[in-house]
Amino acid sequence: MVEQPRAGWPTKVGFVFSGGVLSAAQLAEIRLDPLEHDEVVTVSEAGLKQLDDPHAHDLTLAVLNVLRTGVPAYVVR
Repeated sequence: MVEQPRAGWPTKVGFVFSGGVLSAAQLAEIRLDPLEHDEVVTVSEAGLKQLDDPHAHDLTLAVLNVLRTGVPAYVVR
């Protein structure tokens, strides 16, 4: 995903990886380079609806739909 900047830089880039279902131990083993990333987020599809950011919800649902169908999705903001 690439999100164009609204009022200039920075452009936001998001990556989604289909890793299957991870155990709590596997999630705990994920290590991020703090100079490159600030968090790992996991949420159920149902939990997406409770997020404060409806745009993030829409983007994530689009990605989940791509994973299910194999058809590219475009979310225009």
